[in-house]
Order: sequence, then C-alpha cells, then structure tokens
Amino acid sequence: MRKKSKVALSALVGLASIFSLGVSPAVAQPVDQGHYAVTSAAFESSLTLDGKVVDAATFAAMVRNNSTDTPAVKGDTDYGKHSFTPQRPHWRFGDDNGDGEQQIGYDVPAKISEQWKYQLSGGLAGVIVGNVNQVADLYCSGAHRIHYGPHSVSPYYLFHGSSKGPHITNQCHELRNEQSYKFRHKIGPGGNGELKAKWKYVITWVK
Repeated sequence: MRKKSKVALSALVGLASIFSLGVSPAVAQPVDQGHYAVTSAAFESSLTLDGKVVDAATFAAMVRNNSTDTPAVKGDTDYGKHSFTPQRPHWRFGDDNGDGEQQIGYDVPAKISEQWKYQLSGGLAGVIVGNVNQVADLYCSGAHRIHYGPHSVSPYYLFHGSSKGPHITNQCHELRNEQSYKFRHKIGPGGNGELKAKWKYVITWVK
C-alpha cells in the first residue's frame, strides 16, 4: 500500500507540472480514494449599463452603432459543466462579457486550495473609459469567507486570486465566487456600467 501511495503522489506531481504549462492530460482518470472531489461547477454573468441589463446581442448592436469595433457574440453560456478531481483540477468558463479559469490544488487530503483568474472580454474592455473598480468575495454555503481585496485597474487587467484552509474542506458544502466590476463607458453619450460574474462548485469527500 505504501508503494501505491508513492506512485499516486508521483502521478499528482506530474499532473501539477502539466497544468502549470497549460496542457491538459489526454484522458481523465478515476478519482483517487481519500481525496476531495469538487463537482457541480456553474458560471453566469450579468452586464448592466445605465441601470438596464444588457444581453450579448444588444451589447454587440450598441457597440456596432458606436464604433467600427464589433465584439463577437458567443452567447450567454459557459464552456460546459465540469467536475473537479485530482486528475482534472482545472476549469475554463466564460461568455461574451469575459473569460475565467478556476483551479483546485489537491495538496493533502485534509486541506485543498483554490486559484482563479478572470478577464473582461475585448469587446467590453474596449468601451470602458478609465479604470475598472473590482471587488471579489468567496462564500461558503452562503456565509462570507474571504474578501480578495478591491482593485482599480485597467479594463484589460487579468484579475486573479487564491485561498486555502479549512473554509474549502468538507466543512463547506458549496463555494461561490462573486465578482463585481464597475466602470464608466463611452457608448452613446456615455454613462455607468457594472458587470457581475459568479461561479460556484461543490466539495464532497470521496471515500
């Protein structure tokens, strides 16, 4: 049994190296016993301009009428559902408003970590005037756990954060990351806008 544990550890180290290079393994392996599994991942975002919610097609038309730059319309859906395992610790998601990534670090069975990054789409960033004011928070089963800290930066900035500790073990059933991006825009006479993005995932103990 000790030899098998060493082999499993070596495999996880190898996978960590693969993901650090941005390359996904060809085939996902079954979940190792004794590790955390994160499932039920889901993503959504909502864009508001001057107090009105704007969908992807409407935003594209607004930008088209305002300039020669027209954002591509991908539709208001994520890249598909994802189940986190030690073999599949990485998830990409997004829509017309922006793209993000979430990664789970399976350091030891009793404690895991999470890392994320998110970037506004080129179409949205292109209509923003000045900096974006961003805040991000992590919730555990509805209770606030972490405030990642505010940013006032360029709309092309790659936002990111990470955390680890008991708030992301089996003591927390569902984790939810909520983001808010407030800005000034130059569409028409100009005005205020806000993008809200959130994604959630569930951690369960694999026996």
